[in-house]
Amino acid sequence: MAPDRVGNIRELMDARQSIAEGLGVTPRDLRAKIHFVEHHRTHLASSFFVSPFERSAVISIDGFGDMVSAKWGIGDGTEVKIAGEVGFPHSLGVWYTAVTQYLGSQSTATNTK
Repeated sequence: MAPDRVGNIRELMDARQSIAEGLGVTPRDLRAKIHFVEHHRTHLASSFFVSPFERSAVISIDGFGDMVSAKWGIGDGTEVKIAGEVGFPHSLGVWYTAVTQYLGSQSTATNTK
């Protein structure tokens, strides 16, 4: 896990270079500003801001992103206010993956007998 995180951080730090290459320009010619946003905050925002609601409860649950497995809050107008989060090592997403993999392996084992 640690080598993966280091590699991910290295890629993020070189995002300007990657974007410039993708657009076929030099990094200094790229006028865009790059903003790094927390994993779960992007999930919350991307669902709330396209919804028809002016105010809504929001929640994001998955394996892990930025060492957080769940985050929740209130979407209100142009803001998402964070009310809480669940951090490493607790994860409903990892538990779900483990249970479904176990059940899948049990199903495969019984079908091959």
